Amino acid sequence: MTRKKVLIVIVEGVSEQVALENCLTEFLTFMRIRFKVVHGDITSHRGSNPNNILIRVGDLVSDVMRNYRLRKSDMAEIVHIVDTDGAFIPDSFIFSDESLEKVMYKDDGIYARDRESLIRRNNIKRANLYRLISCKK
Repeated sequence: MTRKKVLIVIVEGVSEQVALENCLTEFLTFMRIRFKVVHGDITSHRGSNPNNILIRVGDLVSDVMRNYRLRKSDMAEIVHIVDTDGAFIPDSFIFSDESLEKVMYKDDGIYARDRESLIRRNNIKRANLYRLISCKK
């Protein structure tokens, strides 16, 4: 009997794993599903950039492979689910509001205590996402 191929799903938090695990397992019966919960967003994490984002994601995949004793030949796909967090919104829709403790998303834009910091974060996140999208392996 042939071993099922493995689908690795990288998610930001446990809530994503809880929301997806049962339905993926039910619908993808021909694969084994393995989750890697990052507890955050590596695409906007301090120090992440387009030059090292593939290494960071590769390290996550290596952790899963090591924990489950997987080989490259066991792999079917790797899916990385991330929130875009407004990374693709034009800077003109990012507004400053010094009364805020956290970023607030509204219909007319994104509001933050430090507008420039949010713009920098979005630029980094967007560049990292474009780098990941362009990756074939």
